[in-house]
Amino acid sequence: MSIRVCAANMGSLGTQQFSGFQKDHWNPKRPRNAEAPAEYVNTEGGTNVKIATGPSNVVVLTAENFNEVVLDETKDVLVEFYAPWCGHCKSLAPIYLKVATAFKLEEDVGIANLDADKYRDLAGKYDVSGFSTLKFFPKNNKAGEEYGGGRDLDDFVAFIN
Repeated sequence: MSIRVCAANMGSLGTQQFSGFQKDHWNPKRPRNAEAPAEYVNTEGGTNVKIATGPSNVVVLTAENFNEVVLDETKDVLVEFYAPWCGHCKSLAPIYLKVATAFKLEEDVGIANLDADKYRDLAGKYDVSGFSTLKFFPKNNKAGEEYGGGRDLDDFVAFIN
C-alpha cells in the first residue's frame, strides 16, 4: 500500500509549511568554513560559541619565545609571518599544519608562525612587507633567508629535507 499526498491537500493538514529562508539570512558571500556557523550563531543569537580545535604542531611565536625558538642553533626553523585577516594566509594555513605534522618527530626541525600584524616590530626586523611571508632560519644562518619555493606540502617537504 502506498500513500500519496496531494500538495493541494497540505493546507488542510494543519501543519506549518516551510516557506524558505528569510532573505537576510542567506548571503552567498558568507564564508564556507568551520568557523562560519559559529560566527552566525554568535551574531544572531548573542552567544559566544567557540569551535574546538585539535592540537597543532605549528609553534605559535610571540615576542617572548621568538628568539628561543627561531634562533636556536640546533634547529632549522621555517617561519610563516602572517596576518589573521589575510586571505592568502588563510589558504596556506591547512597546508602549513600538514607540514608541521610531517616534521613533528624531527627534533632538529621547527615549523612556526608569527602574527606579524600583532608583532609588527619582529616582522619589521626581518623585512616582512607582505603576507604571508615565509622565512627559513637554518642552523648555520640565523639571519634568515626568504623562502621562495612552492606552497604545496610536497614543495615544503622537499625544501626542508
